[in-house]
Amino acid sequence: MFLALSFAVAAAQPIAPSTFIQWTADKGAQSYRAFGVTVSLTPVQDGEFTYPRITVSAPGKKPLTLKGETSVPSPHQIGIGSLARGQYASVVISAYTGGAHCCEHVIAVQPTATGFRTVDLGQWNGGMPGFPKDLSGDGTADFRFVDNHFLYAFTSYAESFAPPQVMNIRNGKPVDVSAEPAFRFLFAEYLPKARRGCVSPAPDSSPNGACAAYAAAAARLGQFRWAWPVVLRSYDRKAKWDWPTGCRVAARPGECPKAQQIVYPTYPEALRAFLKRAGYLR
Repeated sequence: MFLALSFAVAAAQPIAPSTFIQWTADKGAQSYRAFGVTVSLTPVQDGEFTYPRITVSAPGKKPLTLKGETSVPSPHQIGIGSLARGQYASVVISAYTGGAHCCEHVIAVQPTATGFRTVDLGQWNGGMPGFPKDLSGDGTADFRFVDNHFLYAFTSYAESFAPPQVMNIRNGKPVDVSAEPAFRFLFAEYLPKARRGCVSPAPDSSPNGACAAYAAAAARLGQFRWAWPVVLRSYDRKAKWDWPTGCRVAARPGECPKAQQIVYPTYPEALRAFLKRAGYLR
């Protein structure tokens, strides 16, 4: 959990802009600089674990200090670069939270007129492939992830497939822009991989995770009606898995009253409902 604090800033060494460098606790106190923005990290012992105290500063702006994630060896990816055309440089921090499969907690520290503000982009399995880049050509950097809703949804983690997911920061808020036409190329690139996993799964593997991702990617491309028969022919009818449930009333994820829960008896029914809830189908 990133928490705002307030501490002094150490001396800095230049780093390549718009790329990630990795800091771990065994490196001790370090400071990095690019585009006039300085990021300082100081390890703080917390029982058997360590977290970094992270300070972001720039000339003429009030410094902002955060408490990083607590883990061993407390790996944090730090990058400095612009997240929007003509905007003062921001800092992107991706930090491992601990756990077998999860997660990378991603935040952006953006400039304001007098200082900095934080934008929490949430926790993501697998993190990002690199510092956010403008994939659509609109002048805004895109945070590329995979849709974590698909992990464990229809099969085990190891057998799950997850389609792309893209986030932007708009008006200081994280926004899912994956469905916008500018990002269709990502789903076109992903589609063949998911289809192969659906129709030709690895030996002793369930196709159900791949078929779910294939249907989702096809829906993003307007090809769902062609993909759905492939899914119906390919999915594992003998799989023993608790399919994602629905809810008859509006409720937060995991908080549906038991009496209002919808249990889907088959994989196709559960998948269609899942894709509608996730915004892939109307």
